[in-house]
Amino acid sequence: MHHLLNAPAVWLALISVLWLAVVLRVPALRRSAGKRMGALLFLALTSGVTLTAATVRAALDSATGVPDLSILLGHLAMLAAMIFSVRIADLVSGGRHRALRHAQLAFGAAMVLLVALFLVIPRRADQPDFGLWHGRDAAVLTYQLIFQAGLGAGLLTNAVFLFRHWRRAPRGQVRAALLQLWLACVLGLGYAAGRVWQVLNIGLGVPTLLERYQHAAVLLLMMYAALLCGVAGVLLRSAGTVRGHLRRLVGYRRLRPLWARLTDAVPGTVLRPPPHPVLDLLSVTTLELRLYRRTVEIRDAQLELTGHVSARLRALARAELGDGDPGPALDACVLELALRIRQDGGRPEHPGTVSWSQDASLDGELNQLVELARLVRDPAVRAAADRVLSREPGLSRQHR
Repeated sequence: MHHLLNAPAVWLALISVLWLAVVLRVPALRRSAGKRMGALLFLALTSGVTLTAATVRAALDSATGVPDLSILLGHLAMLAAMIFSVRIADLVSGGRHRALRHAQLAFGAAMVLLVALFLVIPRRADQPDFGLWHGRDAAVLTYQLIFQAGLGAGLLTNAVFLFRHWRRAPRGQVRAALLQLWLACVLGLGYAAGRVWQVLNIGLGVPTLLERYQHAAVLLLMMYAALLCGVAGVLLRSAGTVRGHLRRLVGYRRLRPLWARLTDAVPGTVLRPPPHPVLDLLSVTTLELRLYRRTVEIRDAQLELTGHVSARLRALARAELGDGDPGPALDACVLELALRIRQDGGRPEHPGTVSWSQDASLDGELNQLVELARLVRDPAVRAAADRVLSREPGLSRQHR
């Protein structure tokens, strides 16, 4: 069981899920203090877990030339995660609990003590993991107990905080997410208690109920379960954000053909060329900015192009599209006419008219532009544009 849990594939899958959760929360770094603390919490936690992998430790220690530096950095990252988590609790409570502020100072003091003890702990490059090889040393024992005590105190504080809010939350995604995060803290507490038992067994010879390899397997299982519950809670809480991001990403990609056609006709409306398609797809954190820029460029090009369409042509297009208010279909038909009759180097002779979205949000504008892109390709709209051009004798045949 211990070998199965330590399998590289299992570890790689876990780390991949954790870093995916981190990437999804990167945009929160620019938002409110609470969301920023949440993103930093998960970044610190994931960094600490990543540094427990033997291959990562070996690579980092070899690169820096400092034996077991990866262990110290991993422990500091975990305690930093506890500081961020307690900071979130402090922000949510409105700063009413002085104990939460004192806890943050205590975690900071524990981090300083770990660094001081690390400098005097016997460490050797050929014997990685000082807790395994020098577990009976007083500095090593003190170091490990301080870390596990800090980890346990942070998890206990968060478990109490999450339990209260879980009980008060209405049924739904938020309540389910809080329950998952609370379970993660409870399982993490069990892991911290087991690690204290393990440290005392090695350092003081305190007997355990399980053989050492069985004990290690149980601890690994508890750690995996705690991390997966934490990831599940974060992803469940962020489900709406993920859906919104995917919706914007799909809309951004669907607008590309319309954007390319319009900006080819009016190159001056391009504020900044998009990056390479691969980078364009992978740039998660700048999607909102790129989508905003694309909508502005499309609207600017549309406004300039429709200036080539006279009021007479617009009226003919309305008549061809049938009775009633054609709405977006009229905009699409006028845009199709403008693209066909625009003269190279010519200037618009008529004021452009565009039906802007009544929704002031970026998502509302995106929905309307996606609909415009669909209608421009609609055979009925194209046929209406053909009939309008055939009824206007002043237009050259090449524009029909």
